[in-house]
Amino acid sequence: MTIRRLAAGLPLWAALAFALAPCAFADIPPIEPPGMTAEPPAPPPAPAPATAQPDKAPPAPAPQVDGPDEAQRAKVKQIVDELREEAAKIRGLAWKHDVPADLLTRAQLKVKLEEMIKEDFKPDDYARDVKILRRMGLLTPDEDPLEISKRFLEKGIAGFYNPKTKRLYLIDGLSGDGQRPTILHELIHALEDQYIDLEKTQKAVEEDSDRIFAVKCAIEGSAETARALYEKDHPAVAILSRKEQAAGQNMKDLQETLRTTPAFLVLPTLMHYQTGPALVQRYVGKDYKAGIDRLYANDYPMSQEACLHPRKYVTEHRDLPRKLTWSDGVATALGSGWKGLKATGVGELDFALWMDRWLGGSDGRLNTAAMAAGRFWSQEAGLAAEGWDGMMLQILERDGKPTALSAASAWDSPEDAGQAARAIIACLQKQHGDAWKFVRVHIGTSGMDGIDFTSPFGAGRVAQRDDRVYVLDGVPEGRLEAVWAALEATKIERDPKDTWSPATEADPLAGSTWQDKGIGWKAPEGFTAGPEGTPGTFVKGGLKLKTSVIPAPLPMAVMGVVAAIKGKYPKSDFDPEKLQETIQQVNVSGKEGARIDFVDATDGGDVSHQLFIVPVGEKTTLVIHAEGAKADWTVSQRDLADALEAFLFKD
Repeated sequence: MTIRRLAAGLPLWAALAFALAPCAFADIPPIEPPGMTAEPPAPPPAPAPATAQPDKAPPAPAPQVDGPDEAQRAKVKQIVDELREEAAKIRGLAWKHDVPADLLTRAQLKVKLEEMIKEDFKPDDYARDVKILRRMGLLTPDEDPLEISKRFLEKGIAGFYNPKTKRLYLIDGLSGDGQRPTILHELIHALEDQYIDLEKTQKAVEEDSDRIFAVKCAIEGSAETARALYEKDHPAVAILSRKEQAAGQNMKDLQETLRTTPAFLVLPTLMHYQTGPALVQRYVGKDYKAGIDRLYANDYPMSQEACLHPRKYVTEHRDLPRKLTWSDGVATALGSGWKGLKATGVGELDFALWMDRWLGGSDGRLNTAAMAAGRFWSQEAGLAAEGWDGMMLQILERDGKPTALSAASAWDSPEDAGQAARAIIACLQKQHGDAWKFVRVHIGTSGMDGIDFTSPFGAGRVAQRDDRVYVLDGVPEGRLEAVWAALEATKIERDPKDTWSPATEADPLAGSTWQDKGIGWKAPEGFTAGPEGTPGTFVKGGLKLKTSVIPAPLPMAVMGVVAAIKGKYPKSDFDPEKLQETIQQVNVSGKEGARIDFVDATDGGDVSHQLFIVPVGEKTTLVIHAEGAKADWTVSQRDLADALEAFLFKD
C-alpha cells in the first residue's frame, strides 16, 4: 500500500468467490493478496477524501485499546528486519536509513484510522463531492461515503506504509511467516519513498482524479511486482500466507462488507492492485529494476485508460487523454440564483462505474455476473466506456441545491462517441424513471445525433458532435439553448504526443508461440512444442504445459475442470469436497485466477499437477495444465513461473 492518507487491502479473490456463488463452490472464502493496501477509493467523478466529518470540539483523547501479543509483535518486527535486504535486492536500491515498523491489532488500527482521517479532512471538498455523487445517483440520501469507507478500511487493511510519518505497520491476524509477503510489499514502498518522495509525487496530482489513480496504479504495481518476485523465490511462504488469510474470520467479515458497499467506493482501490501490476509488468518486461526506474523518471501513466488498457500506453504510439478546459460560461448562462460547483475530471473507470450503476443490474454493488467473466462491471458499461479520450463534469446548484448536471467529453472515434451518447441517455432515463420524458430528436448529417428530454430537475439534452458528446440535465427550459451554447464552447485540445490510433496500435499478441481467442503465449527460452503436436502443448525438462481456452464463464469452467480431474485421474489425491480449502488465488501475467493442485499416483511414480483457471472475457476462460514428476517438482516450479509470466492478452 501506499497512500497519502490511509491504506487498505481489498481481495480480488472476493470477486472470484462471489462469482462462484451460483455453483456448488459458493462458500470458497476470499483470499487477500498479500500487501494490498491503499487509500480510500476516490469516487467518480470527483475523489471522495478518505476523511471524516469536521470536528468542531477539541479532539477527544484516543481511546485505550489492547495491543497485540508481545511475542507476536517481536516476531513480526524481527521478520521486517530480516526482509529489508531482500527488498533492497529485488528493487535494486540501497536503504538510506531504516524505517520503523510495528504490529497493530484491528482495534488499534481503527483508532489510527480516525487520527489520520481527522488530520487531512477538508470539509468543503467533502461536501462538494457528496453533492456530486448524490446528484448522479451514486449515493442515496442516507449513505455517507466516509462512514462506508471507514467500515471497509477497518476490515480490509492488511498493512500500510505512511509516507507522512515514514512508518510501516502490519495488522495482526497471521503468523509471522504468513506476514512475509505483505511485509515485502510495504518495504518496497518504504524503500522507494526514500528516492522518489511518495507524498510529494501523489500530492502533485491529487486534484486530478484520473492522474492520481494512474500514479497509484504505478506505485502499487511496483510493490506487487516485487512481491510476486519474492513469492516466486519463496513459494511455500506464499502458499502459507494465502491459506492463513483464507481461514481468517476477518476475511469473512470483509466479504460481507463488500456485498453491501457501493462498487464505486471499493473498485477503484481494487483496481490499483489488478491493473497496476498488469501495467507495470508489461512496462518493465524482464528487467524490473531498470524498468521501474524508467517509469518513475517522469514516465508515469496519465490516465485510468492507460492502466485499464496497457496496450495503449506501453507502446511506441500512446493514446493520451485530451485536455478539456472548463468555462464559467455554463453557470453564467443560467442566470442569477445559480452557482457552479468545481468542475471535475471523469476518467474511463469513473465513467464505466457511473454507467454500471444504472445499466449494470446490480444497483451499484459489486457486479458478480461481470466478475464471473473476469470483468468488474457490466458489458453495457464496458462498451460505453471504451474509446474514452477525456471528460469533465460540473454540477450546478440552484438556491444551494445540486440541480443541473453538465458534461463534455471526447472519444477516440465518432462510433465510440455514439455508443457513449446512447449509454448516457439510457443511464439518465433509468435514473429518473417514469419522470423522464422524451421531447424531440435532433437529426444530424448521419442521422440522429441527440435528443431533448425533461427530468425531475428540468430540461435536458444529450448530443453527439463528431467524436464529442455533450450532456445537460436539469436546466430551466427557457435557458437550455444559452447554456448549451456555453457548454459546446468547452475547449478540447489534443496532446501533440498523442500519436495513437487504431491503425497505429501494435498487435499485443505479436510474436506469440501460441494464440487462441485473443490470448497468446510467447515461449520462454528452453520451451519446445510437446511431443504430441497438440496446439498449446509445450515442454521444458520435466515440465509439461498444456493451454486451452474454454468458451464458458469462470464458474462453469471450474466445474468442468473439477469433473475432468475426477474422470481422468481417479487415483489422484484431489478431493472435490475440500475444494474450498485447497483452491488458491494466482496471478497470470497480471490477470487473477484460481489454482488447483493435486498429485496423481501412476505406475511410473507420483506426478504433480497444477491447473490454472483464468477468466478473460464474458464467456472465455483460459485453462493452463502443468504437470511433472513429483520428485522434480521443486525444480519445475521456476520454469512454470516463467511460463505464467509469458501469457499475452489483448487487454
